[in-house]
Amino acid sequence: KKIKGTSSYLIYRKKKKNGSYKKVGKIKKKVTFEDSKKLKKGKSYSYKIVAVVKKQYSPMKAAKKAVKIK
Repeated sequence: KKIKGTSSYLIYRKKKKNGSYKKVGKIKKKVTFEDSKKLKKGKSYSYKIVAVVKKQYSPMKAAKKAVKIK
């Protein structure tokens, strides 16, 4: 859901279970994001979203569940 007063959202993706998150996109005005990288079938990817409000960033919270590509 869109957060009131947010100027943009930063999208981070983690590929490996113990890997680190890498920034993969920035969203302005839209609320949807489509990952442009070709994701591998059978692999799981976790995403985190950070809201940006007046140059302040929300905390990056742990992903609740991973997305598995079929």
